[in-house]
Amino acid sequence: LGRDIRGVLDSRLYGNAAVYLNSGIQMRLFRVGKAEIHLMPTLDAALRFLWSDIPPPAQSCDPVQTAFSAGGELMFINDRLKILPFKVGIAYDLSPDAGKTGTSRWEVDINFSLEF
Repeated sequence: LGRDIRGVLDSRLYGNAAVYLNSGIQMRLFRVGKAEIHLMPTLDAALRFLWSDIPPPAQSCDPVQTAFSAGGELMFINDRLKILPFKVGIAYDLSPDAGKTGTSRWEVDINFSLEF
């Protein structure tokens, strides 16, 4: 369930259901020719629930688990392809139990995604 939270390891949240909050404020930094550079600071949160008899992984036995992350995305937007921005993002897992299994708290993401 962690794939929807930037910075949180995808397999760290395990359960039957979750509530997510993905927030960000997109700001145009500057314009270069026919392209714009935007910055979007992000703050994400998740609340995960486990109520079935499915045995959870050892690190997430609690019936309710929270996850928080903070980061930012740098977006490159071409005037001719505004619906297909190029994004470079970085996020840090703020959860107290993150990184205990020897995994990194950092996530770097580079992608194209359609936006309308």
